Amino acid sequence: MSQATVIYSHAALPLRAYLNPSAMVRNLWSVRVLTGQFARRDIEQRYKNHLLGLAWTVIHPLIMLAVYTFVFGIVFEARRTAHGENAPTGGVDATFALNLFIGLIVFGIFREMAGAASNLIVGRTQYVKKVVVPLEIFSVSAMLVALFHFAVGLLVWFLGWVVFSPQHYPHWEVILVPVLILPVCLAGLAMSWLLSALGVFLRDMGSIVEIGITMLFFLTPVFYSLDNINNPKLRMVLGLNPLARSIESCRAVMIRGEQPDWAWWGGMLLVSALMAVLSYAMFMKCRRAFADVL
Repeated sequence: MSQATVIYSHAALPLRAYLNPSAMVRNLWSVRVLTGQFARRDIEQRYKNHLLGLAWTVIHPLIMLAVYTFVFGIVFEARRTAHGENAPTGGVDATFALNLFIGLIVFGIFREMAGAASNLIVGRTQYVKKVVVPLEIFSVSAMLVALFHFAVGLLVWFLGWVVFSPQHYPHWEVILVPVLILPVCLAGLAMSWLLSALGVFLRDMGSIVEIGITMLFFLTPVFYSLDNINNPKLRMVLGLNPLARSIESCRAVMIRGEQPDWAWWGGMLLVSALMAVLSYAMFMKCRRAFADVL
């Protein structure tokens, strides 16, 4: 990555000054090139010392898809009708495996962003004290890395669909996927800004986040569908999770070729956007204290 130094103002501003969504977007857009450079560097460094390098971004999801197809389609002879679908091929319930894989890659966006958040600032002390950069871009950079892995996983899903689906081509509604994951991205950004700031002051945050992600994983319809929950109140509560609605919507368009529930999507997008703005404002307000603590 080319060396870059950004002139950045540390003047104290009231909290309300950071609660302007348009100002937040303009600020992040103005440093988009630098953000992209950090994202690219993070991806390269993650696989730098691996024998197969970036090939692991394809190999890992391929292996996971094969494992889930084998376990749920052959070992347990999962003759399921999950999400209203029958097994697309005789003897192998690949539909269940593909449904499961959608849940994993969508949830993976949030998991990767939230999981790395507590160390985003603590692990980059040099950028806090020496090279002056807008620290808020590290969360956006983490989102880009997570989206890169999601895109690779999506390509693997397409391969699985072509191999196992009767029609051997995806539904046209699949083009809606980038729109449907917007609430997940915004919720991930919100948690990343919040947890990265808290991680500076509370070093136990990493362990707390790990437990929280594990709990959220089972409260999110990754291995199941909201439609399979008989208790209407519990189904409604779990449906308030932006991750849940995004996963269910992606399954609707990718597996069944149906239109998502746009009303729910709009509500989740609004909630996630509000969370992102509030977390951004909190992060920016706390930023001036990072150098003193670190």
